[in-house]
Amino acid sequence: MTQRFDGFGLSESERESLLSMEHWEITAFILKQALKSPDIMGEALRDYCFIGEGLGCYETFELREGFTPIEKDSRTGQTLLHAIAYQEEEKDAQSVHLYYDLTTNIFIAWYWDGDGTLLIGYDNKWVINTDCKRRMDWEFTNPLTR
Repeated sequence: MTQRFDGFGLSESERESLLSMEHWEITAFILKQALKSPDIMGEALRDYCFIGEGLGCYETFELREGFTPIEKDSRTGQTLLHAIAYQEEEKDAQSVHLYYDLTTNIFIAWYWDGDGTLLIGYDNKWVINTDCKRRMDWEFTNPLTR
């Protein structure tokens, strides 16, 4: 199994523990990580959301069970489209993927065309990585104010 938390201070057992947590435990863990850095929060959320081997939004695009697509013409969909697809230049909305998990209250959006942008929101805290092949350079953001 690929360990995605290299350099972020989590052992394999801590990672396994995260993946088996209940919603309130995930909330506490992620909020604790958010206080440390956007890189740690982004990678913890990426590893929670994407399943399978490899780096989510680069080598694997499969989300864990429970995520459902967000309609792109909905208010939420339009907000996330604007936040992710128009970061640097106008992108094809068909290449943008928007999902939500009601159980954990996690929003995730990505755009991939060989370079990827990944946006994840959890408990009103948002992080974005405009080069999702990298495990660093996450930034705190708020798509609701863009």
